Amino acid sequence: MALWPVLLPFAQRSHELSGPGAVLMERSCLLDPHEGEPVMNYIAAEDVPAGDDFRPLMLQYDPARQIVLILGGDGAAEELVLVLETQD
Repeated sequence: MALWPVLLPFAQRSHELSGPGAVLMERSCLLDPHEGEPVMNYIAAEDVPAGDDFRPLMLQYDPARQIVLILGGDGAAEELVLVLETQD
């Protein structure tokens, strides 16, 4: 994925500062990764309510190799959650 070199360091720095969590990004950033720097945010698992469907993923991933990525925007009512990981 073209954005992996940007996503992984951002997620790792955010994890160091805020603990386990997920990177939030609009779907359009993935569709056209060459449109400039993607706008990314990070939400820490501790800020997510216990009953949220995404919270367990945020607490179980390996931040050295994986990213929890939540995609939203583009008028879609639902968010899509992916767990991406490096290839060894």
